[in-house]
Amino acid sequence: MCSLGRGGGIGIRASLRSWFLQRIGGSNPLPGTMKFLWIEVLGWYGVLAILGAYTLVSLSVLMTSSVLYQLLNLSGAVAVATAAIRKRDAQPAVLNFIWALVALVALWRLWVN
Repeated sequence: MCSLGRGGGIGIRASLRSWFLQRIGGSNPLPGTMKFLWIEVLGWYGVLAILGAYTLVSLSVLMTSSVLYQLLNLSGAVAVATAAIRKRDAQPAVLNFIWALVALVALWRLWVN
């Protein structure tokens, strides 16, 4: 539990941070240190890139033949796959590896044509 006093407890702020990091799957650094969770940022970038690409196509802002659309899919898939591999989570890693391959093939076809 957490301690509100000045004694030997870790304190409520460190306790809340530990609870939050456990929920999002982040690493839990030692109390008092501020380790940068780059893998979390990378994974969230990937989620936002893929969802952003899908949203832009669904709202007819981009076309599926757009290089930007394919680059968002590729970079997002690589980011999520990297985060999944780092966390040893096979299903999203495989899904996003295949997603990245599809985006690479689409980019190649756009470049050739």
